[in-house]
Amino acid sequence: MTIEYELTKDDYIGFNMYHIENSEKIKKTIFFQRYVMSLILLLAPLIIVLTTNKTFGQWYFYFIMVWVLWIVFYEKNFKRSIKRKLIKMASKGGANGIIGHHKLTLTEDKIIEHKTEDLSYDKSIINKVGETDSHIFIYISDVNAYVVPKSAFENKEEEEKFKKLLDI
Repeated sequence: MTIEYELTKDDYIGFNMYHIENSEKIKKTIFFQRYVMSLILLLAPLIIVLTTNKTFGQWYFYFIMVWVLWIVFYEKNFKRSIKRKLIKMASKGGANGIIGHHKLTLTEDKIIEHKTEDLSYDKSIINKVGETDSHIFIYISDVNAYVVPKSAFENKEEEEKFKKLLDI
């Protein structure tokens, strides 16, 4: 089965945001930065009290407020920051070779990417397959994937046939 499609900047950003939300490594990093690093905000009042003549309660109240705000908004701000960087990178040509026309053939045992030279891979190279409402992501490594917009399929049956070839 061969499909041809155009990948847009939105598809590129969509894949990266999907990856960020589903990567175990990134989830662990966010957890560490969100909770463990923020504990510094709770230790800071102790240091201030020991080095100044301010009262503990006065400082602790302010740092707890900052800590709560950090915990509540960190992940959302992290994702917004990544999205902004992706948009900037794609706008400056950092996604060349990703954005544009693609042609992909999927057989029972191969994935063939049609470029200036055809690249053929055994289907066993597929690490995992992810799916959203608008995309199918065929991971060939922990961070590299073929991004297939569902709009590339003429109908739902064609999409199901493609997914069956992927064994999902």
